[in-house]
Order: sequence, then structure tokens, then C-alpha cells
Amino acid sequence: GAPGEDVQAYLQNCPHISFIGVNSYFCAEWRPDYSCGRESEATVTELREPLFRYRIGRNLPAITEINSGLTPITSRLAYIAVGEFGAPMFAPWALTVSYPESNQPYVLSDGTLANGAYALRDTYSSLTKAMPQISYYATTENLKVFMSRSPGQRFSTTETINGFPVTVTGENNGQAIIIHPSGHEFLLVGYRATVSFTDPAFHWPTMKQIRVERVYWAGDHWNQDGEPNYGVDQSKKTLDIDLNIPQAVLVSW
Repeated sequence: GAPGEDVQAYLQNCPHISFIGVNSYFCAEWRPDYSCGRESEATVTELREPLFRYRIGRNLPAITEINSGLTPITSRLAYIAVGEFGAPMFAPWALTVSYPESNQPYVLSDGTLANGAYALRDTYSSLTKAMPQISYYATTENLKVFMSRSPGQRFSTTETINGFPVTVTGENNGQAIIIHPSGHEFLLVGYRATVSFTDPAFHWPTMKQIRVERVYWAGDHWNQDGEPNYGVDQSKKTLDIDLNIPQAVLVSW
């Protein structure tokens, strides 16, 4: 569906529709030919706006078209769409042709990656390590998405997830999804970010209960996916997990 179409009318008259998606292109200055003259620096609030417009009734707003090019908008919106809105589809315009920005394809004619392809690869490779869990907890209070307010900013944000304060710092368009399934158990997904927890148990000897595992979901169980990078500051009673590259990490204590 394009902007301005009546989502509610479709839902009422076409009961077998699974979802209605939005073609959502961001540009700071549109040219008469509908190409983009100036790249958008869309904030998190602006990225959410088209999804809110399509979150009506039972509809899960999908992203059926979105910028494909150098801009970080697409890789940032993917975390918001999938994590906060449970989007069942997320589809950039094309791999070999960029739009609305010109001459910025993800894949060049010789097959090499370019422009925003690496950022999108970081996003997709991190999400796919725990996609069923993200989809299950999407739209609930058990899941929070963390990223900078605007592209490229360094950020440090603290949110409370079911009573647990969680701080995420990141840079260079790093981002994270934090899921709290139960008790002292968390699932972290992201890259170029550090996740910090504070708890009285983070000192000797109770800190021996801490379990940190880097994993990926293999259909019906977790598989190990290398060594996690983490540390405990006993004086501050904090646990820091470094998501330096795209990964999923299980944390419990």
C-alpha cells in the first residue's frame, strides 16, 4: 500500500489479507523526477512514523520498499521494524539499482559489494542469529531496541526492561536489541555496541553464577558461535558485554 491508502478499509473488506505493507522512502530534498537531491538524516522518531500509520487493528506493518543505497537509514529501520513492530517483511528497493539516491547500488556490476551493503549485511547477519526469538517478543515490553537518535551519533541510553536497568552505548551506527525472556535471563543481539547490567550479584563469589554465551539459533536449539567478550567490575557491580561484531549473546546469572 502507498501512503494515503485506507488500511482499515482493506482489513474490513479483505479478511484473508495477512498484512499490509508500506513503501517508505526517506529523502530530505526530492527532485521533480522523484530522485533524491539530498540524503535524509531521519531520526528514530521519523523512522517510526510510517510504521505507526500502518499499525492499525490486526495489521503488522511490513516494509515492502525502502531506500537502497549508501544511507544508513535502511539498516537502522530494519531493527525498528522487526523489533518494535514485528514486521513480517523488510525489503530494500533493489540490490543492483539504488533509489531514491542515484548511483549507489549495494552490488556492483562485477558482483562486489559497495555503498550501504556492508551496513545492511551487519544488520541482517545479526538479526538472523535469533530471528524466531525477536519475532516472538516483538511489540512486547520484553524487547527494547537501542540506537542513536540520528545516524552516526555516539549514544548511551538506559532503559528499564521489566524492572532491570539496561544501558547500551554504541557508535558508528551500532545498534542492539535486548530481550528479557524471564528472571535473570537476557538475549542480546547487535553490533558496534556495549551492553551493561547492574546487579548486587556481580561480585565474588556470587559472580560465579554468571553465564555469557555467544550463540545462534539452529532450528530448535542454540549453537555456540565463538567466544563472547565481557567483563565484570566488582566495585561498580556491573557486567559489560561487548557486541563488537554482529552477534547474539545469551546472558544469565
